[in-house]
Amino acid sequence: MARSDTRVNGQLTTRASSRLLDGIVTFCRDFEIEVTDARPRKIDICTDIGSIGFACGRQGLTIQIRAESAANAYMLQESVAAQVEAAERGCAAALRWNRAPAAGEMPPNFRVGRVLSVTETDGLFWRLTLEAPDLAPFARDGLHLRLALPPRDRAPVWPVVGQDGRPVWPDGPDALHVAVYTIRQVDPDSGRMVVDAYRHGKGATCAWLAEARPGDALGLMGPGGGWMPSAGHLVLAGDETALPAITRILEAAPAGTCGTVIVETARTPPPLSLPDGVTLRFVARDRGECLEAEFARTGLGPAGDRHVWFAAEKARAAHIRTLLRRDYGVDRRESYVAGYWAADS
Repeated sequence: MARSDTRVNGQLTTRASSRLLDGIVTFCRDFEIEVTDARPRKIDICTDIGSIGFACGRQGLTIQIRAESAANAYMLQESVAAQVEAAERGCAAALRWNRAPAAGEMPPNFRVGRVLSVTETDGLFWRLTLEAPDLAPFARDGLHLRLALPPRDRAPVWPVVGQDGRPVWPDGPDALHVAVYTIRQVDPDSGRMVVDAYRHGKGATCAWLAEARPGDALGLMGPGGGWMPSAGHLVLAGDETALPAITRILEAAPAGTCGTVIVETARTPPPLSLPDGVTLRFVARDRGECLEAEFARTGLGPAGDRHVWFAAEKARAAHIRTLLRRDYGVDRRESYVAGYWAADS
């Protein structure tokens, strides 16, 4: 998909446009989506993949999306639908767009790939190597993707665009297992990508990968989840599930980067290659050591030239996010905090 200036206009007919706008602002605040301009009847939202503008008009909300590709514009259209639905249940069905993929086509941010190999690596991960078309966006627009894994005993059924422009996903026995993972390596020229999935011994992804064979089909959606932090001082912290992302960020860190990496594991971790100015601390869970306690003892670096990156279990990530905002004065522009998994799932 070519990189371009893609613009999409939308309309939501409603008599409650002001109330909807307030609900969208609340949604953005709850999910730390940056609102760059908030007025009584107009807001602008900035994301990693483009911008969204909402304005109250005579017949409801008007929406303007600007992105660098049709795929990114479509992801922002999905984001608008989620924001509107969160603000007022049932409203998203009334969204209309001046341009959208044809009904029955696969969504533009969805690709079908093929398994090349699945191997064990470092005793902790399944390493999936796959091939797929048009991987260039995955090398520039986000560190994460969604894998969509079909049932093993059925022919795959992939999502399609519905009459309303929104994706329609297969359900019942054809339902896909969808989960978010870090892109460990990607080479758009060869059409190959590597994804490491933590082997926690349970879950649909691990079961699928354990039985995967070369040639098996799987879906890819994305990318998303932010890009490489560019600050001079990095603090990267997380449990085993964060290791692929931490490793990739370290590999891309420019000379002169300084900071701290903190990794909590239950067993001997794999070696990490560190820039000269970055120190590494391992936290041993089996000895009762705690990632949060080590994080609290770590200097976060100077404001304006720091980036704090944290990924672990969902509740732990929420706790760290609260501490960063409330106690350390670190806002979303200087941080990325994600719950990679949930203890109750």
